[in-house]
This record gives sequence, C-alpha cells and structure tokens, in this order.
Amino acid sequence: MLKEKYFARRFIMKCGFSKVCITPNVGDVMGGTYELKHAEGVLDELYARAVSFDDGEKKSIIVSLDLCYMGTEECDGARERISHECGVDIDAIMLTCTHTHSGPLASYAMAESYSKEDKKLVFDYCAILVDRICEAARRAFDSLLPAKFYTATDKAEGIAHVRTFRMKDGSVVTNPGMDWNSSGDPITCCPIPDNTGVESPLFIPNETVKILKIKREGGEDVCLVNFALHATCTHLRKISADFPGFLCSTVERAIDNVNCVFIQSAQGDVAQINRNPSDAEKRFLAEDNQNFGETRNKARQVGQVLAASVLKNYMTAEEVAANKISYGKKEVALPANKDDENYEEALRVAKLHAEGRHHELPYDGMELVTFVANAERIVRMKSAPDFFKYNFFAMAIGDFAFLGIPGEVFTEIGNMIREASPYEHLMLCGISNVMSTYFPGSTAQRAGGYEVVTSNIGLGSDKIIQEGTRELLLEIKETK
Repeated sequence: MLKEKYFARRFIMKCGFSKVCITPNVGDVMGGTYELKHAEGVLDELYARAVSFDDGEKKSIIVSLDLCYMGTEECDGARERISHECGVDIDAIMLTCTHTHSGPLASYAMAESYSKEDKKLVFDYCAILVDRICEAARRAFDSLLPAKFYTATDKAEGIAHVRTFRMKDGSVVTNPGMDWNSSGDPITCCPIPDNTGVESPLFIPNETVKILKIKREGGEDVCLVNFALHATCTHLRKISADFPGFLCSTVERAIDNVNCVFIQSAQGDVAQINRNPSDAEKRFLAEDNQNFGETRNKARQVGQVLAASVLKNYMTAEEVAANKISYGKKEVALPANKDDENYEEALRVAKLHAEGRHHELPYDGMELVTFVANAERIVRMKSAPDFFKYNFFAMAIGDFAFLGIPGEVFTEIGNMIREASPYEHLMLCGISNVMSTYFPGSTAQRAGGYEVVTSNIGLGSDKIIQEGTRELLLEIKETK
C-alpha cells in the first residue's frame, strides 16, 4: 500500500506500448518504387509500434509504421477507428512512417491505374493494415503504466549524406554518378557513385540523434529514437524494415527489458549513399550488391551506428518534466509548384514515359528520371489549385514535443523548424497522418534536383512552414 502511494505521487503520466506485425504477403504490391513491383520474399518483419500516453485527463498516441508511406484515406480511417475504440481525440493520434522503401504499397488511391488483380492486392492489404494498427493502439492503451521520461541528444556521424549536388558545370543533380534503370531504381542496391564532375553537396546533413527514454513502473522501458535518413539500404523487391529494423533489434538485444521505436525525421534530401567509402565499406557494399541486397550490410551498419548513440546515452539521459498532455493541429496553405507555360511539352514527355518509349528522350539514368518526374509534375499541377492546404500536428508530453509533418521535409526546413521551436526537446516526425509530397526549402527550390521537380509546393513555402509550426508548438505549450 505504501509503495502504491509512493509511486502515485512520483508518477503522473502513464505510458503504454505494443507491437503488431504488419508484414504483407509475398506477391503483394511494393511501395516506394517508381514503377509497379511485387514482393518476391521477406527479409525481415515489419511492425506497427504504438506508444500511448494518459495523464488522467487526456490521452494521446504515436504509432510508428514500417511503411514508406500510408495513404490519406487509410490514415484517416485508422485514426477515426482508434479515436472511437480507445476514447482518444483524433487530433491526439499520430501515425508516422519509418519510410522503408522495401515495404508494401499502403495506399489504395495509388493503385488507381493498376489491374483489377493488383488493385485487389492493395485493397486487401490496406484493410488488414488498418485492422492491425487499431489492434496495436488498443493493446497500447491496455498496457498503460506510470512512467518517467528522460531525454538525450547525440550525433551519428558518417551515415547520412545529402543526395543533391552542385556540379562543376553549374547544374544541380540528385545522386550523380550512379547507374539507374528506366524504372528509377539504382541498378545496384548499394551503389558507390562516380564523383567525376561533382563539386559539393547542396547542404550538410543534420546528424542529430534525439532519444526519449520512458521508464514504465512494473513494465518494460520504451525508447524512441529520432534521426533523418531515407530508409533505402535494402532490396527493392523483398520486404524489409531496412535500417530502422536493425536499430530496434540491436537496442533490444543490448539493453534488457526495452522496446525500441524509430521516428523518421527531416529526411527528404538525405540518403545512405556514401560517395567516399572506406575500403572496408566498399567490401561489404560489394557483398550486398552481389547478393541483391539480401545480406543487408548497409542497413545493419546504419542501424548499429544509431544503436551506439542509444547505448552510450541510455544510462545518462536527463529527466524531462512530463506532467500533462497537450496537442493540436494547424492548417497551413502553401503555394503550388506550377509551370503551365511548359504544359504541352510536359504532356508529350509524360505520354512517352507512360508508353514505355524512354529511348526517344535525350536522357538516361537519373537525368531521365528527373526529366520525366518534372514533366509529370507539370501535368499534375495544371489542374491543381494555386495553394495546397496541409495539416501539421503537434503533441507534447510535458516539456517534450513531437511535430507531425505531412510529407518528406528537407534538411533546410527541418533546421528552420528547430530554430524557431519554443520547445528545447523536439522530435520531428516526417510522413505523418497523410501521404503528401516533398517539402524542399528555398535554397533547394532555386537550385533544382529530382525531389524539387516532383514536389507539389513552390518557392517560399519554407518560411510559411517555419512560422506555422512555431505558432502551433507555441499554442500547445501554452495550453493549460
């Protein structure tokens, strides 16, 4: 009795956790690729990892999904069900994707042009996915325990690399010096690029690792890890959680009684491709390529580096106040990335691509991919509004905040958001609650590159996002 009263005074916030498998069937449609592909096997399992919170008055939940992205309709459906089944406000529910490019397609809308058979595969998986996300949420709320919160910040050097480069001829190219096929995928899964003609990267990656350690009284710990890096280390035709899976399994083997959760950050322009690898790295990359990525050496290396950040900070993380839950959302209007003057030519290029006539275009490799993507964006934007409206979500557990971003945010904007944030402790949660677009900053917009020409949003969006997210975070910080 005395112990119960003691912990009742010490612990105000409660936290729950659950993990549910969301691995698709072999033969299901893959997501994260430029053209239609089907899963040829499973390298490792995918999960929905749910972390729930309850302060006695309000509830909230974050679900990290081993997916490239999740369709807006599917996200909305899952969040509505979680709200109803778990008694939590829908704006306090954040579904965020790890962005593995070796996962299933989780958007029925993206399958619109597919065959009847492939549409059914996608529809069936999406239905099962929503059921399992809701199951994870229910289990997480059923496992609530008094908890204390601790945080640490580290730096993981050498694993994240900005993939857009300024060339010596003045042009800007995404992933220069790599072999690409007509589907927009690298011919080797772990390429070692040719640096001929490369001058410098457009940005320096943000190598910050943010860690939130949650000690649950009478239960296992939960450790959330936030880092910015595309999960593109593994085979594009077999299912894998990529490096986030290795991060979580490594931490869980090294630390007793802990569940690890990866939260993707501002990764829009950041990938794992090291343009100057050591001889040792060249050897394990060569093995990956010889085995079509099945050895997963690069994914394992990245996961281990991030796990090392967790291990060296886990015992010394500083306690952070967690006395209340606050949350909110803000609609932000961003200018559309239009180019109607070149519509007719873009329509011609898009048609050639749709008909498989790539050889008639005067480009190859990544130049071809970028050229076609630009044309498809111009065609897509012709009928689009002048402004797109996006919902940004924020959630705070006391002095620790999460910002849900509805797309793939670039390094530049990620840094701007952090600089303006009223919270010292903040995790940016990319690809949250919606499937959207790239969010490049003004520097990238002016320079160009693959991500920029595919993005729905135009010049000046970065400052609008910075101010909008600052206002949102300030609003929840001042919530009583």
